[in-house]
Amino acid sequence: MRLTAADVACWVVKSSRAPGKLVPGWTPGAVHELIRCVRRSYRLELMGPGQPCLLWISGRDRPGVHALGELTGRVDEPAGGPEVPVRFRLLTDPLPRAELLADPVARAAEVLRMPAGSNPSWLSGDQYAAVLALLDDRRGGRPGQELRGAYMSRATPPRQTRAPARSHRSGRNPSATTAQASDPTMKTPP
Repeated sequence: MRLTAADVACWVVKSSRAPGKLVPGWTPGAVHELIRCVRRSYRLELMGPGQPCLLWISGRDRPGVHALGELTGRVDEPAGGPEVPVRFRLLTDPLPRAELLADPVARAAEVLRMPAGSNPSWLSGDQYAAVLALLDDRRGGRPGQELRGAYMSRATPPRQTRAPARSHRSGRNPSATTAQASDPTMKTPP
């Protein structure tokens, strides 16, 4: 299925590294701006500033949603490969993968059906609403600080237009450096 902007309510940016390794000293509730590497695909054409996104930590140690935020700019294509600027607020209590799998709507999310799939992944409007509802439920129905702010809207983002992203036939980044090998999705801001 080829996505359209109308399909995407929230982007899912993945990392295999814990938040404290992405930003040393990152404490719950704190907001940080990051530059995250993404894989070349047509999806990058759909990404734009102000769209909601979440940070998905993969792997065996506490996989799930660890931060909520928004894209703060358009995808850039420097020599090391495509990257997108994001602003994330670290959740006080991450939303575990197991809890999302137990939800009848959230469990259909691409990141749960195909964990090794695309970065970025995405959530539909219903799936994003389910994630936010699960976070609300964990706080007794009271939205936490993580859910406040304009960038936490449940509305589907407006359609973005931009030039097509370049793509490498293999889908891999041919110019990735050894420094990115520990976490190919992470770059530090300039």
